[in-house]
Amino acid sequence: MVNFGSTRKLRTRWLIAGTVGVPIAAMSVYLWLSRWPARVSSPNSDYVAFAICMFIGVLFLVCLPFRIWVRALIVAVYAPVACAILFFYSLLFVGLAFGDWL
Repeated sequence: MVNFGSTRKLRTRWLIAGTVGVPIAAMSVYLWLSRWPARVSSPNSDYVAFAICMFIGVLFLVCLPFRIWVRALIVAVYAPVACAILFFYSLLFVGLAFGDWL
């Protein structure tokens, strides 16, 4: 017998974990590939990658099993917080991995 309440909780936990982890992993892959081995990247490609990572996180949030107004509120809070986290994470990643500190 399947307990559907626990299945919903598990799905919600996976979606929240994906909201946090997948954009950071995607940004890490982009930063690594764009700066290794040639270290030639443009700010425009960084902005596009940043937007794609944010979009990935929002996709996970939209799939949460909450009412639409709750999801909209969560996305409104998530967007600026995730922007700040991804920005500082990018600076830290490039500094630690490649020694290019600002």
